[in-house]
Amino acid sequence: MRTLYLVIAVAGCSQPNILAERQLPEAERADAATVTAANNQFACDVLGKLPAGNAFFSPFSMSTALAMLDAGAAGNTDVQLRNALHYTLSGDPLQAAYGALIKSIDTGRSYGGYTLATADRLFGQKGFAFEPSYLDVTRTDYGAQLMPLDFADDPDGSRTTINHWVASQTDDKIPELFPEGTIQPDTTLVLANAILFKGTWDAQFDTHDTQMRSFHVAGAADVTAPIMSRTGTVALATIPGGTLGILPFRGKDLAMVILLPSDPDGLPALEAQLTGPALAQWIASAVPSDDVDVSLPRFTLTESFGFNQMLQSFGVTDAFDASLADFSGIDGQRDLFVQSTVHQATVTVDEEGAEAAAATGISVGDGAAYNPLDATHSFAFLIYDQVTGSVLFLGRLVDPTAP
Repeated sequence: MRTLYLVIAVAGCSQPNILAERQLPEAERADAATVTAANNQFACDVLGKLPAGNAFFSPFSMSTALAMLDAGAAGNTDVQLRNALHYTLSGDPLQAAYGALIKSIDTGRSYGGYTLATADRLFGQKGFAFEPSYLDVTRTDYGAQLMPLDFADDPDGSRTTINHWVASQTDDKIPELFPEGTIQPDTTLVLANAILFKGTWDAQFDTHDTQMRSFHVAGAADVTAPIMSRTGTVALATIPGGTLGILPFRGKDLAMVILLPSDPDGLPALEAQLTGPALAQWIASAVPSDDVDVSLPRFTLTESFGFNQMLQSFGVTDAFDASLADFSGIDGQRDLFVQSTVHQATVTVDEEGAEAAAATGISVGDGAAYNPLDATHSFAFLIYDQVTGSVLFLGRLVDPTAP
């Protein structure tokens, strides 16, 4: 069997009419909305599979990676991937919808209020015969040009080239996605997607107001952490068992959404009700409230996990079986299968704003007003695109002092 690697890297670092400028053309909105709803449900699915404790990942990265993989899948392999990702679209409409979402993101960054950059690249074995139709899809809808590398004779040099590209696209937040020895001579293809986010709050926190305060940790002793504070207008909503608050970044098309349970130990119960449709409804119900006292920890999270078993629990089984996998759309053969997956992510939130980074690798072988918003116990949070409705990053903070 040949080997193919699918890699996604994500970094997750007053514009005039940016909300209007980023709106998708009417002809693209329905399909893009369908893909966004699927991605957001996948985000909730993944969070539900992660163990208790701090967590952070980029569902947008993971689903984009898997969508590019699915562009080369056929038969039952394709059906299983699409079911796990909740896709009701397939083929050209699905890939074009991703292209529309990426184009909207790229339009937003052009205003300079934040960094939210996307990039895609294919690294393929020199001389290998890839299906022209597959290269057309990845180039047209993802902007991914093919760079020939010599995996067979120089796997480590190829690994270095790919790592340098990922690092350059993630502002060096992911300096070495592939450790030594992970790219083999039988690697056929590496698909790399990068997204970089750095945003400043629309209303920043004053560092002079940050104080060391108690943060409640469920099932353990409370910890002392730097808690940022400010007072101002915040969109809030009542949600089952808690409060939702929206903290926009400059430009207001992107925001951090806080899901804060009323019960200090109530995050598991709140997460149990978290679905894509519920999240959309909760966000839509938020209304601005004046003079809201906001308390939010200053924190950094770094997480890493593999998701082979997670995908298999979602019904993606054939892709991991060399005798059943069908990625014939990539090379016209049935000689590729998924070997391993890994996702790494990091986020820093401080008085100025937020910066997030992540990397995904897939190897394939032959309402009302509330006051305050006091996030001094466990909560879930997401970095959310208020134009397309996409969840770009999702996480939970249980202990802001944990490494």
